[in-house]
Parts: sequence; C-alpha cells; structure tokens
Amino acid sequence: MATMGDRIREVREELGISHRDLADRMKKFGAKAHWTTLQKLEERSSERSKFSMAIAEALGVNAQWLLDGVGPREPMRSLDRKMKLLPQDDFDDLYGDLEAMIERRLEKRNIQS
Repeated sequence: MATMGDRIREVREELGISHRDLADRMKKFGAKAHWTTLQKLEERSSERSKFSMAIAEALGVNAQWLLDGVGPREPMRSLDRKMKLLPQDDFDDLYGDLEAMIERRLEKRNIQS
C-alpha cells in the first residue's frame, strides 16, 4: 500500500521539482521545512507530519488524498492558492492587473470601493 511519502514523491517527480524546490514552495504557505526533512518524509512509512497541509498546498493536491490516499487527488483550488505558486514578480504583476480590473468594473457599475 502506498504511503504519504510515496504520494509526495509521485507528485514531486511529476512536477519535476526537487526537495529544495518543494521546501521553497512550502514557505509561501507559511511552513519552513528543510529539504532533507522532506527527503526523509518520502522514505519513511509515517502517514502524518506537521508539514502535511503545507506539502499538500505546495504540491497542489488534496490534503486528505496526500495523507491516506482517499478521495480525489486534485483539490478545488482557489485563485489565491494558484497565484501563490507563481514567482513573486509574476504574482505582483497579476495582483496589480486584477486590482485594476476590479476597480474598472466597480466604476462601470457605479459602486464605491
């Protein structure tokens, strides 16, 4: 039976990212894990970690699926979660564009922000 570590490895390899890349992605979700910690998680049979939620977020998978293999692999993803996966300069550009679009829409509908 596949473990959480097996599922982490599977998705990480599909994404073509290293343990260091995963650790960097996790920082965007408020978790600081050393890449060797993530490497060890993949190697052991434990089904829980204090980093489980951040790993799921960083990999873009359903947390329940990551933990126990149950349910859909892909979560319903919100726009802010998707944007957090972008490099900071892309995030800033898109955020500014989105803010301007919302302001124009509010003005068009005569809504005060």
